[in-house]
Amino acid sequence: VQIEKPQETREIQLLKMLKILEKISKISLYLLVFLLPLFFFPWTVNVLDFNKQVLLCFLVFISLFCWLLKSLIEGKISLNFNPLNLPVIIFLVIIALATIFSSYQYGSFWGWPLNVASGFLTILSFVLLYFLIVNIFEKKEVFWLFLVLLFSSFLAVLFGIFQIFGKFILPFDFSKLTSFNTIGTVNSLAIFAALLLPLIISLIFISRRLIKFLLTIFGLVMFFLLLIVNFWIAWIVLWVGTVSILSFLIIKKEII
Repeated sequence: VQIEKPQETREIQLLKMLKILEKISKISLYLLVFLLPLFFFPWTVNVLDFNKQVLLCFLVFISLFCWLLKSLIEGKISLNFNPLNLPVIIFLVIIALATIFSSYQYGSFWGWPLNVASGFLTILSFVLLYFLIVNIFEKKEVFWLFLVLLFSSFLAVLFGIFQIFGKFILPFDFSKLTSFNTIGTVNSLAIFAALLLPLIISLIFISRRLIKFLLTIFGLVMFFLLLIVNFWIAWIVLWVGTVSILSFLIIKKEII
């Protein structure tokens, strides 16, 4: 009978704990990417922005906590240094300074009762989300993360189209409006779709048949939304994004 040494048992348990922490950190981000375009809470005054901010901060904090705890147990913190990190950090510093010197620091930090999306807490959470994705996910995993985002966004856009045509699915009173969707205004939904279409185009070039077919469906639905909303800013966003993506594809396909 082979008896494991206590030290070997501790090492096995430590490896299992590290894997669990890594999984929790990644699953939190997968949940965030999937839920954020769709999430709202009908029993609050602000059914969209405030609740999305709470979801964003909560899941980012869980992912960050597990990643830091894993790094502490390993005794090292591995950071992926990328040229794109610098403008992100500079942008966060500028927002932080604007918050510190704001005449209404409380509203600038929390975003509430002002615009939640432009609050420092929201921007900080998105910056942390960016660094977590860069340092936790491998390149192949980022591809699947994009697919989760696009699937969730496709559902949000499809729901918005039903709303525009008066096909109300939800039983809430506030949802019985053609202008309601899980992103914001109808124009905001159009800009959201326009931002994602170039990403869909780029992924179609590098995907296999089934995924390429699904991405094509997602793209057609989002393009249909742009046609029925016909918001000029969304068309400009789509044009700029598409030209940028195609330029990268022509220069170097691996960048995508």
